[in-house]
Amino acid sequence: MTDQELLQAISAAVKNEVEPLRQEMKGEIQGIRGELQEVRGELLEMKGEIQEVRGEIQEVREELQEVKTRLTKVEEETQEIKTRLTRVEEETQEIKIRLTKVEEETGEIKTRLTKVEEETASTRMLLENELSKKIDIIGEGHDFLKQRLENALTMEMKREAMELQIVNMQIDIKKMKESIADHDEKLQKIS
Repeated sequence: MTDQELLQAISAAVKNEVEPLRQEMKGEIQGIRGELQEVRGELLEMKGEIQEVRGEIQEVREELQEVKTRLTKVEEETQEIKTRLTRVEEETQEIKIRLTKVEEETGEIKTRLTKVEEETASTRMLLENELSKKIDIIGEGHDFLKQRLENALTMEMKREAMELQIVNMQIDIKKMKESIADHDEKLQKIS
């Protein structure tokens, strides 16, 4: 066998061995090409989905910004409410102080009124017990007795005037208590 024949024999043998491999590789390359086409399609689909996600992220960012804006407004309103509540608490404290003073004054007035009532009762008893005796004993002292009676009546009128003042003060105290109760309800609603 000549070199040429040997070369042709080797070439034919290699061709017989390589050809099935080449055909197999060609099929595999076609499969890979098909898979690459699928991958490209999936990548394009993913690209679209990524664009959608980006759009949704942008929407979320806008909504988040809106939430931040609203939260800032809520914080400002909360601060304003706190300021108002502090003022209401201060005013309530002032009202409590005033009410305490009114209660003290009312206590003093009640004490004075009790004294006036005691004095009035004492004066009545004096008038009842001693007046008739003195009228019998001293007929000419009529003008004097009349003046004492007028003084007693004047004191009675003063006592009645004081009672009216006390009633008015009690009404004012009741109004203050209702106002305080209204403030307390408002505070509870705010809280």
